[in-house]
Amino acid sequence: GNYAVSSIECESFLEKLEEQRENEAERASRKEDTRRERRKKRKEARSKSVEDTSSSSSPPVEEDDGVPMEGVAGYRVMLYGYSSSKAEATTALRRAAGLDELRAENAMRSAYSFGAGVVDEFYVSEVGDRKRAERAAKKKAEELLEKLKEEGMMVEVEPLTLLP
Repeated sequence: GNYAVSSIECESFLEKLEEQRENEAERASRKEDTRRERRKKRKEARSKSVEDTSSSSSPPVEEDDGVPMEGVAGYRVMLYGYSSSKAEATTALRRAAGLDELRAENAMRSAYSFGAGVVDEFYVSEVGDRKRAERAAKKKAEELLEKLKEEGMMVEVEPLTLLP
């Protein structure tokens, strides 16, 4: 039911809320500073590795897109939305991506329910030239991306990174 709240209770609540927001802003600021420092260190490490190519024991340095070098396991095509009915979206996924009905419906339902659904994943082969395999996996993912965009889908390719 309804009850009266004293002005002192309201003031103390608002003060606590303000404190909490200030603390959260402080933490976010520190986190951003830490990120900047890490980026700066990576940049310095990258320039050092260019100067000194003989040290191969250093850990992989991240590229500009945030993906560690030699750390890509493959690429994933994510569906974020579609501009047609659910049935038409499922049909378009089956046609463009070559998915069976169950996988197409799962991707479409995930996008609808959770905001994102996996359409397909392209993994890097463990045998042979790694860079070539990465390029091939990325090319396949981007080809699928273009097909799905032509069908009116909101899609994106994201890298699958290896765990350290």
